[in-house]
Amino acid sequence: MNRFLGITQDVDVINGNQADENDVAAFENEESGPGPTAPYCPDWSNIKGPWNHALLILFMEEYVKEYTVKEEEDQDDICKMFMDRLSRLRKKVRQGMVRPDETQAQMTTRYLANHRRLLLMQRRNTRRNEVNGFFPSLINSAHRFDDSSRDSILEVG
Repeated sequence: MNRFLGITQDVDVINGNQADENDVAAFENEESGPGPTAPYCPDWSNIKGPWNHALLILFMEEYVKEYTVKEEEDQDDICKMFMDRLSRLRKKVRQGMVRPDETQAQMTTRYLANHRRLLLMQRRNTRRNEVNGFFPSLINSAHRFDDSSRDSILEVG
């Protein structure tokens, strides 16, 4: 699906091509407009609308060319996964949108601060070196090695 949308990572969708609102409106009203063309851009304002349904049909055509889908139930699952993925990407797009009262630099700062906050809240996926509380938790180590202490360590050394 990333190849279909022309992205390599989820974050790329923020700066990616946006669907033209006029094309989307013409397609939704008449259902005879040009429809989605490559590079494929979803309509983020209406995830379950006709524009994204047309994208789903194009995706399924490309998917069936590359992979064999034997049962109709599998096709339904793939369609559901496609729409779920669009919903998750929509969240990234909304987080990366510039709000009316902020600049691009402020948006980038806000996005990175939120990303760091989420990383600190995540649970570690390994227990290596955690014998009898020897290894500090991720949050404690993050507070211990903030930017100011790192700078002071570099100045001393």
